[in-house]
Amino acid sequence: MTVHSSSWRPKPIAPLPDDEFVAWQRLLDERLGIEVPAHRRHFLETSLTLRMRELGIDHYHEYRQRLTKGVSGVVEWMALIDRITVQETRFFRDADAIQLMREHIERRIRSATRPLAIWSVGCSTGEEPYSLAMVAADVAEQFGKRLAFGVTATDISTPALLKAREATYPERKLLEMPANYREQFMLPAEQEGHWQVLSEVQARCCFTRGNLLDMGDSPLSGMDIIFCQNVLIYFRKNRRIEIVNNLIDRLRPGGLLILGAGEVIETPVYRAERVDDKRVLAYRRRMI
Repeated sequence: MTVHSSSWRPKPIAPLPDDEFVAWQRLLDERLGIEVPAHRRHFLETSLTLRMRELGIDHYHEYRQRLTKGVSGVVEWMALIDRITVQETRFFRDADAIQLMREHIERRIRSATRPLAIWSVGCSTGEEPYSLAMVAADVAEQFGKRLAFGVTATDISTPALLKAREATYPERKLLEMPANYREQFMLPAEQEGHWQVLSEVQARCCFTRGNLLDMGDSPLSGMDIIFCQNVLIYFRKNRRIEIVNNLIDRLRPGGLLILGAGEVIETPVYRAERVDDKRVLAYRRRMI
């Protein structure tokens, strides 16, 4: 006779203790510069417990120790980063910011003497950099000029970058994309209900891993446009100011830095002026 046992359920993991919360706050700050305030404690606990269940680990301290052990610790650290930092994104997420960038390119193209350099910081799974490349290509076509340009896209999550390079997206990611852009720059993918970014657009985008804390090691400089939206929300206030000033250093004179609408920097920004646009938080590097 076969005995059917009740459905198996994984052993519950205890709530994140105060001392472990502090330890995880410290670890994320030291390694990534990421701030996890008290109101995001539940988010952190959920992210940790989901991964711990997958690994069969019951204690937060044990999981932290695992992250420090050799190559396997590095691999697991990258998996955790992906859980904590990757956000839901989509094409043409911020129409006002895209329009500001378009106007900047239109002014630039009239006197362009060298390739246009664009940087998407915290590019996640690629929707933003591909959107920026589409806009640049569209402006060039409308002006009847050949515009050499490239989009550098960086993110701390390796899995996100792999998805970005695949350049295949479900229909819901394209809901805010203008219809003419879909016709011009996207193709139906083999997977039903998915779309593929045109190869010509993919060729304009270079995806590479990058951490804002290691910006001093980055070769990027002389950028015309830097998009850094919904990235600074992870950092402490003083670190945000430092990052913004470092990004401005990477702009060419007259270059444009576009931030997320809620990422207000209260302290004055050096070498740049706030763009007079109530819809978008952006800075333009001074010419001198």
